[in-house]
Amino acid sequence: MEREAIRRMESSQLTDEEIERLGEQLATLEAEIERLKHDEGIDEPVDDLRGELDGLVEDMLTSTDEAGPAPGHSVFSDE
Repeated sequence: MEREAIRRMESSQLTDEEIERLGEQLATLEAEIERLKHDEGIDEPVDDLRGELDGLVEDMLTSTDEAGPAPGHSVFSDE
């Protein structure tokens, strides 16, 4: 999200007011993330956690694809 915001800021498509508001919103978001990390006792940087979650999701998707659907499984809810 931050990369996209920076890309938009650098694209010259935003007004000065929009850039200021976007910067303030990113700062507010970062402060909220830090508050949540503190409240939950999380010491790792968010990017590290995101990388770990990405790996877990990728592993889960890979194992699901390899296993295939369960016998008798239907993609239709009525069957």
